[in-house]
Amino acid sequence: MNMKKNMKSVIISCIIIGLSFSRFSQAEKTAGNKIRPDCMPELSESNTKYAFSNKLVVVLMGDPQLPMTEDSPANVKKSMDDIITLEHDFMAVLGDLIQPTGSHVNKVTRYNMFRDLVLKPAVKPVFSISGNADCGMGLQFYQEYTGLPNHYTIMRRGIRFIFLGTTELSGHGRHICHVGKEGMDFLEKTLDEDKESTTALFHHAPVQNTTYMSGKGARNSTREVHKPRDMFLGESDRMHELFKTHDNIKLFACGHTHIKYGATDTDDRGLYHEKDGVLHVAVGASANDRGSSVLFIDNKGIKVRVRSHDKKAWVEKFDKTATFSSSFKK
Repeated sequence: MNMKKNMKSVIISCIIIGLSFSRFSQAEKTAGNKIRPDCMPELSESNTKYAFSNKLVVVLMGDPQLPMTEDSPANVKKSMDDIITLEHDFMAVLGDLIQPTGSHVNKVTRYNMFRDLVLKPAVKPVFSISGNADCGMGLQFYQEYTGLPNHYTIMRRGIRFIFLGTTELSGHGRHICHVGKEGMDFLEKTLDEDKESTTALFHHAPVQNTTYMSGKGARNSTREVHKPRDMFLGESDRMHELFKTHDNIKLFACGHTHIKYGATDTDDRGLYHEKDGVLHVAVGASANDRGSSVLFIDNKGIKVRVRSHDKKAWVEKFDKTATFSSSFKK
């Protein structure tokens, strides 16, 4: 009799556990297909409508990381309320869409928050890449939710944009972000196929020894508060080589370091860095109400402007221009 009761108890427990895993699995499977079809950006240029005839405008959002703090949702909403008033052609979210969580249900809830606060109010296509937080929670989940591959390319007005996701993590606090072998193979093949088109690279982390907090064991300017950190791209050495052999790469933009515009680290690295013909741009985190960076691209080069979403105004002292003959097409 006791054996039968025990057996029955085991069977019931197995059924309950199975149903629980099924619900979690289903949440992961439907996260992308059910949550975001109306917000899916087109990689093709065929149906693109541009804001201006003489320039391309791209909004760069860093680390919405929802909800990193209790203020992060309101900060991201403030960012989007301002961004949608700006004439632009598309937005690129440079990784860490949500704050890490171990729960399957919380993953869905937090990606829904990103959908509701960023994707739904957007008036132009929103592209994104995976950051260390997205990678740490599972790239399959990120891909299913966003509908975007880890690495991809779009062409707009003769300008090529290469999006490189984070696929591996290492280092102290797992803050060194790796594109991975597959990603680097994709990048090198893509670069070699077209050495003429002006090219911008987007990745979550900065290339080592370029912008803010990109050095080995970097500290911010308040060294008594923060321990040394490694927060750079794992393939930085190879990336530096590619910059030298592909002179059509003109820009590398990243998030990750949550820079406050105007800040420098103890190595005096800050918002911008120029080397080998490439302008490196560090973008502030919308989770922390840092503002955004906006690219204005025409046939004479690229101008970067910083937008304060608090003041709904440009911060002119942070304007930066890289002048060159670009492949922009009217």
